[in-house]
Amino acid sequence: MGALGDLRASVAGMLGQIAEVVAGAWTVHPNVVDAISPPAFMLVWADPWLARTAVCTYDARLSLLAVSARIEPDPGIEILESMVEAALGAITDPAVEVLAPFGFELGGLRYQAARITVHRPITLGG
Repeated sequence: MGALGDLRASVAGMLGQIAEVVAGAWTVHPNVVDAISPPAFMLVWADPWLARTAVCTYDARLSLLAVSARIEPDPGIEILESMVEAALGAITDPAVEVLAPFGFELGGLRYQAARITVHRPITLGG
């Protein structure tokens, strides 16, 4: 696995510890999936994905979507808040940002979600 795959596996591992703590009630998808059963985390690359900081060194940005519930009939904001707090407690990277909750569509269904983005320096090439 390369540096990008290592980053994805590392964050998935941190989130996996949360899933175990809540007795498997939350799932972690280390890749993009076409259907989801919330509450769940799904890892996706952020935009921008990579930003060069020096020769062969990049700021890699990996987002995890915390998906709490379908928007109807209950927005699931309390679950989403718990998921974000747990994820922030598990992620050891110093550079992390969280975007406000938003409606997220997957498989024709709308979900309540938040995007947590991890920034990590990696070396590519050379």
